[in-house]
Amino acid sequence: MIHRYTVIFLGFISGFFYKTHAQIDLLESSPLPIILINTGGQAIVDAPRIVANMYVIHNGPNQLNHIEDFPNEYAGKISIEIRGSSSQSFPKKSYGLETQTDSGENRNVSILGMPRENDWILHGPFSDKSLIRNALTFRIANRFTTYAPRTELCELVIDSIYQGVYVFMEKIKRDDDRVDIGRLDLDDNQGDSVTGGYIVKLDKSTGNGGDGWSGYFDDYFQYEYPDADEITLAQRNYIRNYITRFEEVLAGRNFLDPDSGYRRFIDVNSFLDFIIMNELGRNVDGYRLSTFLHKERDSRGGKIRMGPIWDFNLAFGNANYCTGPETAGWVLNFNTYCPQDGWTINRWWDRLLSDKWFTDQLIQRWKDLREKTLSNDSLLWEFDRLTENLDGPQTRNFQKWRILGEYVWPNAFIGSTHTEELEYLRFWLLDRVAWMDANIHTISSEVKGPYSFQKFEVYPNPFQDEMTINFLLSREGEIEFMVRNLQGQIVGYEVLIAQPGFESRLVWKGKRPDGKPLAAGIYIYSFVRNGEVLATGKISRY
Repeated sequence: MIHRYTVIFLGFISGFFYKTHAQIDLLESSPLPIILINTGGQAIVDAPRIVANMYVIHNGPNQLNHIEDFPNEYAGKISIEIRGSSSQSFPKKSYGLETQTDSGENRNVSILGMPRENDWILHGPFSDKSLIRNALTFRIANRFTTYAPRTELCELVIDSIYQGVYVFMEKIKRDDDRVDIGRLDLDDNQGDSVTGGYIVKLDKSTGNGGDGWSGYFDDYFQYEYPDADEITLAQRNYIRNYITRFEEVLAGRNFLDPDSGYRRFIDVNSFLDFIIMNELGRNVDGYRLSTFLHKERDSRGGKIRMGPIWDFNLAFGNANYCTGPETAGWVLNFNTYCPQDGWTINRWWDRLLSDKWFTDQLIQRWKDLREKTLSNDSLLWEFDRLTENLDGPQTRNFQKWRILGEYVWPNAFIGSTHTEELEYLRFWLLDRVAWMDANIHTISSEVKGPYSFQKFEVYPNPFQDEMTINFLLSREGEIEFMVRNLQGQIVGYEVLIAQPGFESRLVWKGKRPDGKPLAAGIYIYSFVRNGEVLATGKISRY
């Protein structure tokens, strides 16, 4: 709590500073909290952070906040920088900030009812003209997942210049009230202490330089906590080896075993909820970008948990590529929709969905949540709660940023008013859950898709002693490899068990089914699944 006389002094200073600038006339009062930042004329850049002052005005529920009111939520120092990846190209910037003491040390404070911490984010919705997609997503997720960042809509002013409607929110961070995992210190390098906690992400390399490792399936994992500058070699090795071991077991033939298979490495419920949230919003970035996972210390459970979820500003029909606008279909099929994209979905998911037990758990979880937690009434209640005080603030936002009725990458819908943007989002959400209700039982078969080769190579050709075939199939199953002579007679035969998402290799010794060597000549090979020829070609032996 700020001391009364400090509040009076800082309130007077902030009110005087801001009201002497004409551009602040755009904002006199708001039903949303007002955040004022004074940089002293410094430019806020991507890095390094600059030191500034921040004042937060919030008079409570159903109360107007005025620009000249005392900053009763926070008044003090911050360090601040521009954050984001592709969003940095927008004129409306998003910011990362840290509350600090006058001497520059971390200052843990509670702001807008959120638990005490020092790392915060001011997310500036720009391409999301509803202004609420991220806030709505996190509020829905906090109904049933372990943790999603807390949010509050606000209006932001920087150096007397009105910036529009923002989302003040928690940064993903290890903390008892955020990602609740054990703390890792520099001397936690052996025994139980090195086993957790960790936060890892799949994402573009913006932010930490992309320091991490390539996993078993070539996905690139980045260190989030401890960050790349602080994690020790022993800690790097531990979390890399743990995730790699999980992937190896997931790829193995015994992955279904409830005791020795993949289940001993992961918290299954967190994976189910992660799927549900990404599919609910049909998030085009889901599973492949802004994707976090964390691992607790072994003595406190020790399994991989998916989440927290992050960055849904392109979800809920707000992307005009890779089937983003559609309310039908599974985001898990992204690699099929957009095989040319540079960031693909991790191969874990189709492997997990090949397990009937896992799929059954997912279907039941969705049905249970739709009874109450994710019912239409519950979803629309969160929607209405977020938008009930947005009328005046959204008007000012779009006076500042005149983008209504204009395309902003990657809009799939362009409304001429904010009301149209909200109605599009509302009806998109209702259509989406209705489609999921009708099709949730298909998620396993549809995500697996048809049998097809994603990779195929034969060498050497011609061959003498043996021939190698490397291939990657879209689905698991028994595959027949046949070699016929030009008269159509089978002169070579093998049965293979292919695994989805995992490269397989067949080394054929050029022998007939009776064990005799194949004569020199030209032959036709084929791969067959249930009578369907998946691939065929000519080979020669000399």
